[in-house]
Amino acid sequence: MRVDTSYNPLLYQRTNINLSANQKAGGYFSLPEKSAPEQKEHVATDIWEELSKSYTIRNASFREIQEISAKLYDAGQISLLDHGILTFEPMAALPGASKFNIHMTEFNADGRKDWIEEYEQRAQSDLKNSNAMGYAHKQKIIEILKRLL
Repeated sequence: MRVDTSYNPLLYQRTNINLSANQKAGGYFSLPEKSAPEQKEHVATDIWEELSKSYTIRNASFREIQEISAKLYDAGQISLLDHGILTFEPMAALPGASKFNIHMTEFNADGRKDWIEEYEQRAQSDLKNSNAMGYAHKQKIIEILKRLL
């Protein structure tokens, strides 16, 4: 294998950044604030309250979980990973893809279930199978769901 150690100046072009007089004097970049922290907290509290009044997490359909997750994600309250875990459904995979049932508890006759119990059982399964990362993720999901009580 041959390694080329020659310097290519095109790979290291300098980018000019226009700074205001205040930024040049301080020596630091200052990014504009998107919104006041109090406002963010207020909006965050509102979304959790709104969702807890609109949905019953201990008796919700999968569609409702998808709606809750999307609203929390859009409000910046959960990560994309959390959103993905909450809305992942391998049974809805494309035709020909491997399909398996990840549900640990049964849906009732109306297609609803206790999602906190569901994720507690999934967490216990991960723990039993030495899946520490899966267990940690499920614990975080349980915290999110309990916040909706």
